[in-house]
Amino acid sequence: MDLVTDSSPRCWRAPGVILALICAVAFIALGLRAVLIPAVTSAGFGLPAQEAVSQVWVMVDGSRTLLLGVFALAALFRRQLVAVALLFSIGALMPLFDMAVLWRFGELSAFVVRHSTFILALGVVAALLWRDVRRGVARG
Repeated sequence: MDLVTDSSPRCWRAPGVILALICAVAFIALGLRAVLIPAVTSAGFGLPAQEAVSQVWVMVDGSRTLLLGVFALAALFRRQLVAVALLFSIGALMPLFDMAVLWRFGELSAFVVRHSTFILALGVVAALLWRDVRRGVARG
């Protein structure tokens, strides 16, 4: 299967591609925010990071989010929908690992809804992308 295709606009009208594009830009913005202003970012998650070690953790997490967004954007522009669908499928599992860490330290209850929402949202985007792949959207 050829994953890099012509410049047909059909790809950019597919629901999964549109949502993945929005998510990729959001990941980049959230990642940059975490890297540039970690104390403010962590406070927004309900975990004020006043110590340098906590801010480093937020910056590391932010850089992960930033790079995932850049990868998703690059793959979208190359119309590599299988790669983007796989990224979002695996990405939907990441909040489970975050929840496991929070649960271990007794902080899970405040984050269940937020992380469950991320799982659901990323899962929906992944499902729509897989549907777009099956329909051959990237082939124009």
